[in-house]
Amino acid sequence: MHHPSLRSLLFASLLAPLASALAPSLADAPQGDPARTAPIAAAAVADPFVLPAGDLELADVVARASAYLGCNVLIQKGALPAAGQAPLTLQRGLKTDRAGCEEFLATALAHYGMTLTYVDSKQTTMEALHPNAANAERALQRAIPRTVDEVLARPDLAMPATVVVDVAHCNLGEALSAMQPFVARGKGLGHGLTIGQLGDSKRLLMIGLQTEIAQALAVLRAVDRPEAATETLRRERDREVEQLQRRIEGLERMLKAANKPTDGK
Repeated sequence: MHHPSLRSLLFASLLAPLASALAPSLADAPQGDPARTAPIAAAAVADPFVLPAGDLELADVVARASAYLGCNVLIQKGALPAAGQAPLTLQRGLKTDRAGCEEFLATALAHYGMTLTYVDSKQTTMEALHPNAANAERALQRAIPRTVDEVLARPDLAMPATVVVDVAHCNLGEALSAMQPFVARGKGLGHGLTIGQLGDSKRLLMIGLQTEIAQALAVLRAVDRPEAATETLRRERDREVEQLQRRIEGLERMLKAANKPTDGK
């Protein structure tokens, strides 16, 4: 059972081309997290990424993270705050690994309204996109395919991702309704979270920031539990019994009216 208003929201203009383009590739996508493959294995023995406490210029943070990750970070001219304006303040210093550096960089840029994306499949170049820029649509076009476990393993990574999830126990309408608040909330955060059904199956395609997807998946897991199938079946049977009872009552009224003596006879 679907809600028409919800379906119109979910199948936004971006979803149709993305779903058709991503569905074949998702089935063949490697199960390993692209951000945790060979380059990360090599970096595991490297020195940690370190930032001191205090006020830091965002441009300096980007430069340090770029050097540590071995990536160029493209940022449109004028997008970063000028020196001395809106510095990034750390109350405590930061010491983390490659994955933590990536997460911190994405979060720092998101603090200033930008979305960090990978430009190429080899992940040698990143780009920070502002939602008001002419090329802002590239952010979701570059969403990286992830598995459900990969998303839940890194719920703090504020980078675009896409994931296919199977609804196993509850019905699809209940699953979509449970995640509706994340779709509505995301519209005020820039790109938002888009969720749609893949064909006629009980599979959902989710596209948006990985942080938003992780929260929506956590809610879905709470709703889509084994007991949900029994509860759904019980509600459907209750509705059938109620409908049957109304039909019986209607027939009884009709019979009573037909057997009622006519006035004047």
